[in-house]
Amino acid sequence: MSAQAPASYKKKDGAISLALDGKSVIWQAGSSSPSNSSSSGQIVIPVDAITNLQATPPTSSKVMLKVFAQHPTKNTNDQYVFTFSCSHDEASHLKAALTAAIQALKLASVGDGPASADKDAPGKPADVYKHWTDSELRNDMALQQMVLSSSPSLQKAFHEVVVEGNMTASQFWSTRVHLLRAHLVEQSQTRGSYNVLATIKPKTEDAVVRVSLSRDQIHTIFEQHPIVRQIYDEVVPKLREDEFWRRFFLSRLYKKLKGEKLAATDAHDDILDQYLKAGNFALTGKPRRGMRIPHVIDVEGNEDDHSQKQGNRPDLTMRPNKTENVPIIRTLNHLSSKLVDTVTPVDLAKDTESQDIVGIRLLDLYPNVKEQNILLRARDHKQFFDAQLQPKESTTSGLYPIGVHAADLVKELYKCTARKGGSERHLESNRNRPYEPEFGGDTNPDEEGFRPLRAASSHISSILNARRAEMPSKSNIISGDSRYSGQQSWDRLLLTHATSTEFLRHFWDAFFSGDAKRTAEIRHMADSLTRSLERIDNIAKSAEEEASKLGKAQQDVDRRRPKRGHGGGTNDLTYLLVKRFILPQEMAIKAALARYRKALEGVEDALP
Repeated sequence: MSAQAPASYKKKDGAISLALDGKSVIWQAGSSSPSNSSSSGQIVIPVDAITNLQATPPTSSKVMLKVFAQHPTKNTNDQYVFTFSCSHDEASHLKAALTAAIQALKLASVGDGPASADKDAPGKPADVYKHWTDSELRNDMALQQMVLSSSPSLQKAFHEVVVEGNMTASQFWSTRVHLLRAHLVEQSQTRGSYNVLATIKPKTEDAVVRVSLSRDQIHTIFEQHPIVRQIYDEVVPKLREDEFWRRFFLSRLYKKLKGEKLAATDAHDDILDQYLKAGNFALTGKPRRGMRIPHVIDVEGNEDDHSQKQGNRPDLTMRPNKTENVPIIRTLNHLSSKLVDTVTPVDLAKDTESQDIVGIRLLDLYPNVKEQNILLRARDHKQFFDAQLQPKESTTSGLYPIGVHAADLVKELYKCTARKGGSERHLESNRNRPYEPEFGGDTNPDEEGFRPLRAASSHISSILNARRAEMPSKSNIISGDSRYSGQQSWDRLLLTHATSTEFLRHFWDAFFSGDAKRTAEIRHMADSLTRSLERIDNIAKSAEEEASKLGKAQQDVDRRRPKRGHGGGTNDLTYLLVKRFILPQEMAIKAALARYRKALEGVEDALP
């Protein structure tokens, strides 16, 4: 046994010890204990299963150690409380040896991790791209569920297309492999190494330095600074662990490792100051990969080549042997190089000789290389400008009354307002009367002068309505005006647009594949596109119904405006707005269905 101390467990005397291999903690009941002959007289705790250690403070009258260990079969932690019947020094020695054994096993597991890791483990992005193919991503149901849960809009599209539609999950994910791969790479990202000494802030309370260290921080300190681990192994059996860390964070060695400049007023430590003369490799360890320094930036080689020792002398940072003047530069640069060295390289190994040749090449002596560009010469530029100058037919010309021009309306309006007598008296008598538009019937001869006014008003209203339809608001066409429809119709229209686009993508992919086995898939996609047209029409009608309900609250305002009926009793403006918004996709769906029917008729005509 490497360390042993008398301790009782559940009021049974015995002894706790650490195995020679450092892989297990054994508690053996004493000879006077009645349970020695039974199976419960011995407890074996694997060191790799220990998750935490807790000990009583040195000022406590009782010396106790609580061990938390992971259960081998259950996902729970077992607690073992040992009460020592020896002095504090023996108990601290056992706890220190147990802590060192835990750290040794953890370092060994980290060192053997890349060799024994599963090839499919998403811990490294390189393994993800190397082993996960497109077919594996499409068949990974757990990964697909994670992607769906992270995107509510994608989850709605999946429910609309796959659950309620005719599309299979494999077809749905075949066009979204990039989303699966991106989510997998995002989940595989881990936090890299960092300078742990810069994050630890010791506090002084009642002239005593207090510092809070976790097991992960201690492990990182040992990994980044092997000199601290060496001192810990040599000193801790003689000193208590808390005393060691207190002296370390007060020592000059801590300031040097942290990158701070040493001062003459710093406290001296007889034990830790002995390691101040250690080099950078002894303090931070050697890099994992072999270091290759090009000759161009090899400071030590350049100084050795200069016999007069004058080449790098004016610059303090360029003196390899004078590191005491610039400790922060040397220490932090070496530590940063080691942190970067732990990252898995993504570039391929290059020829070192070719790199050296490129580095010593004098590029100023080489002639300038002419750029190899492909010149594009365009002729007949005039036709492009002529096409832009030609007047385009207005898309709203069909909404205006036939044979009515703005100039004619202005002339009639001017003639009407220029008359004397009846028009002014009529305007004065009807100033306070609300305006009631007429929809047909005989016209009063006294009001014949107002026909140009009504014609101008109708013409301007039609222009404004057409412009409003062509120039939607900032938010969207449908939900921009609360009089027409609400957010529910807008969301339904967006979802229908997304699902219809999905159906179109898979329809054309199967249609142009030329594979006879995908005939059934083409038929299913055509049926889904037909139902998409029905859904679009239903959304337009439901938007009209919702607009009519909202319009009841504004009857006083609507009574002042001319109303035009629709053949089916729908709100003309709302129905046209929905149709105008979805018109490009509706045309694409109809074109796909027409192409499908044409191909189907050709197949039927070819049959005998």
